[in-house]
Amino acid sequence: MTDALDYVRDHYKVPAVLEGRIRFTWPEYDGERLASIVGAEGPHLKVLFDDGVLGQLHPTWEIEYLTTEEASR
Repeated sequence: MTDALDYVRDHYKVPAVLEGRIRFTWPEYDGERLASIVGAEGPHLKVLFDDGVLGQLHPTWEIEYLTTEEASR
């Protein structure tokens, strides 16, 4: 049985992993926001932004998946 993150990775060809770090960029948020992936629901990532806000994002929309090195900066 595959989980929702497996589906996201396979369907959208993205490196989404539990606790992975992302950078979400959208002008409405005055630039960028950093977050950790906390799961997936259907085709969407569930993320916890660094300011404590939970959100759902499309896996390919305005998201940069950070490497371990980038995330530690």
